[in-house]
Amino acid sequence: MPYLVIGARAMLFVIFVASFASKVRSRAALAAFADSLAGFGIEGTRLQACTAGIVITAEAAAAVLVALPFTASWGLTAGALIITVFTVQASIARRRGLRPVCLCFGSSTSALGARHITRNALIIAVAIAGLLAEFGSGRTHLAVAPVVLATGIAVIAGTAMVVWDDLAALLAPLQGSRP
Repeated sequence: MPYLVIGARAMLFVIFVASFASKVRSRAALAAFADSLAGFGIEGTRLQACTAGIVITAEAAAAVLVALPFTASWGLTAGALIITVFTVQASIARRRGLRPVCLCFGSSTSALGARHITRNALIIAVAIAGLLAEFGSGRTHLAVAPVVLATGIAVIAGTAMVVWDDLAALLAPLQGSRP
């Protein structure tokens, strides 16, 4: 079980660092993210800037919390809650007829849809599984090889979540070619 915790923490760390970095990499990226919040029904430059600041701060905090062993359970909880809030907000916006664009990990032109909800559900499930495993595992001696393996798999999985739209675009032509 401790290896599941390590994997969940590593995956969430990759996701939140990538999300945070994509928004703060330049003034233009930050402005584009703040502007994209109008698609969620958040209107007004001040409210968008404030919301963007809250989101960025939450993502940075989640990354730090999952990275540190003594705050791992807080980080996993924060990660699950943050992604849940994003998912609920996106669902509400879509029900209102809005077409928010996903700038979760940088520039994107795709509107939030079922594939993003699926991605977020997977991230939430990993965070919850890691949290449950954290509470179910006591202090144990960890072998190096399984730690490296769990971390490697988690980095690949986290990267897959970050490039989810790109993977979907790559696989889209294949879906139409099936007999």
